[in-house]
Amino acid sequence: MILIVYISAALVNSLPVHTFSSINSIVEDVFQISQLNVTLNALLFTIAHPIFAFPWNWVLNKYGIRPGFIAGGVLLIIGVWLRLLLQVGNSTYCLIGSALAAIGNIFILNTPSKVAINWFSAERVPIVTFTGILSTLISLTVGASVPGFLIDSHSTPDDIRKFLFIEACVITVPIVLLIIFFKEKPKNPPSKTAKIIFHE
Repeated sequence: MILIVYISAALVNSLPVHTFSSINSIVEDVFQISQLNVTLNALLFTIAHPIFAFPWNWVLNKYGIRPGFIAGGVLLIIGVWLRLLLQVGNSTYCLIGSALAAIGNIFILNTPSKVAINWFSAERVPIVTFTGILSTLISLTVGASVPGFLIDSHSTPDDIRKFLFIEACVITVPIVLLIIFFKEKPKNPPSKTAKIIFHE
């Protein structure tokens, strides 16, 4: 169950990274905003990673994976929904959303080995880690390619916002499930004697 919830979240975690990459010029024309503003929506993920990767890893190591997932998941969800506020001539809220999503994305992006070590035996750590990394790569690929198939030069602002809405829904559901159901495995489970004393 833990692995299914985690992999589901990893499969959607990186979808927003390249949303605008394949439709850059279309968004630029339809919303009448500069190429730089459109490109920044993808660049923010690249910029955020080296800045936040180390402190976020420190947070995960100090406070645990679950608090990291809650913080990252909330930021990611808020970010992808803010991107729906993209307006003709105004990309401010969309850029803020991409920035929040970029920061939240790192919490899940950097955890395959941590989840594997926390929950699985040493023999299974390599395959679980690989599965988590593969899910991220699939997420990046789908996120970069799907918009180009659904959005074209005939698309309207409403069409693009509708796509962003669907993307936000697809991302939100697995991330919420991750926040609700992911539990960290106790490092030192109480002994049977302790359980008896506790119940008494």
